[in-house]
Amino acid sequence: MYADHCTLSWKPPKDDGGAELTGYVIERKEDDDDFWTTLPDVVSNTTHTVKGLKKGKKYKFRVRAENIYGVSDPAETDKSTLAKNPYGTNS
Repeated sequence: MYADHCTLSWKPPKDDGGAELTGYVIERKEDDDDFWTTLPDVVSNTTHTVKGLKKGKKYKFRVRAENIYGVSDPAETDKSTLAKNPYGTNS
């Protein structure tokens, strides 16, 4: 995780819900917010870089698989992660 972005990676679901997956929906939430924000990015891989984070804020993320029937229940990060640079004194 960096001050303004992070890279998420996940495993595809074991059950595709009866149809080929068409992509993933990523949502993020700041610790002090009650609402999840859906990212506008089109995600077809199981790795994605989330941009536009605010330095010093803590975030949680969740991912939903999508197919022609809709979206799955979310897979959510266990804990919040602080947006900061990993090295140096300007973290």
